[in-house]
Amino acid sequence: MTITDEEIRLHLHLGEDSMWAFKRIEFRESVPTSPTRDELADELTAFANSEGRVLVCGVDRDGTIQGLSRDQLTVLDRLLTDLSSDAIKPAIRIKTHHRSLDSKALLLV
Repeated sequence: MTITDEEIRLHLHLGEDSMWAFKRIEFRESVPTSPTRDELADELTAFANSEGRVLVCGVDRDGTIQGLSRDQLTVLDRLLTDLSSDAIKPAIRIKTHHRSLDSKALLLV
């Protein structure tokens, strides 16, 4: 994924649009609790229907970086990958990328 830090900052500043979406992820310990699995699967399905979209996980709707721990990144990455092949028919291929921006971790999909 060849998205620069400056490009991410620009989109965080400008807000969501038809190509970029932000998703805050709530955890209980290291288990994602919100959005639900079904909500995440719906989001991935919507993205599969348009080329070049970026889902930024670990960011509030206003563009504030929530920041995720390394364990949370790993669990979320695995969950999204599993959803893309198990919960969505036909299965879709996603690319994930762990990023650090301003010393806060986020996941690009």
